Amino acid sequence: MSRPPVVVSDAGNAAVAILPNPIAHANQTYNLVSNRHTFNDVAASFSEALGREVKYVHVPYEAAKQSLLQIGYQDWQVDGIFELDKLIDSGSHITNQENLAHYTKITGEKPTELKTWIASVKAAFQMVIARKYVLKSHFQGLPKREDLEIVEEELPPLKDGEFLTETLWLTVDPYMRPYSQFLELGTTMIGELVAKVTESKNPNYSVGEVVVANVGWRTHTIVGESILQQSPPIVRKVDPSINLPSSTAVGILGMPGATSYYGFLKICSPKPGETLVVTGAAGAVGSAVGQIAKIKGCRVVGFAGSDDKVAYLKSIGFDEAINYKTVTSLSDALKKACPNGVDLFFDNVGGEFFEVVLSQMNTFGRVSVCGCISQYNLEEPPKARPVSSLILFHQLKVEGFIVLRWSFEEWSAAFKEMAQWIQEGKLKYEETVTEGFDKMFDAFLGLFKGENLGKAVVKV
Repeated sequence: MSRPPVVVSDAGNAAVAILPNPIAHANQTYNLVSNRHTFNDVAASFSEALGREVKYVHVPYEAAKQSLLQIGYQDWQVDGIFELDKLIDSGSHITNQENLAHYTKITGEKPTELKTWIASVKAAFQMVIARKYVLKSHFQGLPKREDLEIVEEELPPLKDGEFLTETLWLTVDPYMRPYSQFLELGTTMIGELVAKVTESKNPNYSVGEVVVANVGWRTHTIVGESILQQSPPIVRKVDPSINLPSSTAVGILGMPGATSYYGFLKICSPKPGETLVVTGAAGAVGSAVGQIAKIKGCRVVGFAGSDDKVAYLKSIGFDEAINYKTVTSLSDALKKACPNGVDLFFDNVGGEFFEVVLSQMNTFGRVSVCGCISQYNLEEPPKARPVSSLILFHQLKVEGFIVLRWSFEEWSAAFKEMAQWIQEGKLKYEETVTEGFDKMFDAFLGLFKGENLGKAVVKV
């Protein structure tokens, strides 16, 4: 969102304003000024600087002021703007020191020539208003809407080495709930986004390119050295050679995809014929893990929270799918689905599931601990479960992981293979799309109510 630049002059109790469409913003008749040589000269200069036609209009003070208020200026800004009228001295130089002080107070600059002022107004015309969610309170139990607040901030003009992005897609993921506890209040809510580059002063990033950036829930971002030099990196380009929707860059070909690929293949080391159990199987990660296991020749059993999700899992190739909300005993349901025991376990849920599945694992089984969503919103710490003996006597390998242990180069290699599987019909994905930046919280809360099928994303 950009605000148009405004210039004023008090020639005969009047104001001169530059607006995209003056007629639409005034409540009185506008008379184009054509008989003032100085105004025409300034108009021509602004037209050249702004790259579009500039019309000067002659209106009463109050009409012009109301026009400015209607398009987003604040009272103090309007008053300051109207004090700048005498800064045009014969259309060329600023000489009035009193008004120069007003201008300096408003802009933070101290121009001496009209062309400097024009450059400043041009920058104001290009000013972008970013919206972002900030953390007002740390979550207690389920996240509450009042825990977050949408705020606006004006982004400054770009400096050398920076580029500006406009967000296309945002992601909501379960990990955001526990990680947010480490954020200071007032900090932008964490998360990745897909964005296009709209302006650039960085030779490595061109206008039109699409990037993924882990910069939080926001609509616009200036990416500079402080972001680009973080380790591990938090900005990566989307491979334009992969012909899939850009939303997949925060889904099947993003962090969840890399989590599925490496968290399963590297930690579980699957072998053909082995049996895998996946909890949270209808989510972005779980559904991909199950399909990758099928590609590798495994038998796959998934747990999900509704009959519709069970049907979905079977439609994408799961051998067995169980609605854990409708069974009387998780243990009995698992024994029925896995009569020969469990070799591999990919856990997204934790809690009771973790104990039940470990109790039925075969010797030398491998467990990949990806998440524990059942515990994220607990207000009291859960009681310890006796799993140590299960790990010991079954000689299990149990390993937790954070996907950033693998580099973006490794992610890219995984995405190329996964994209090929998608093209071949071996790997399918679903997205639950929420429309609008203002609905971010609803999409986030839906994760903990089981409302999403596959990847939950927000279209800005």
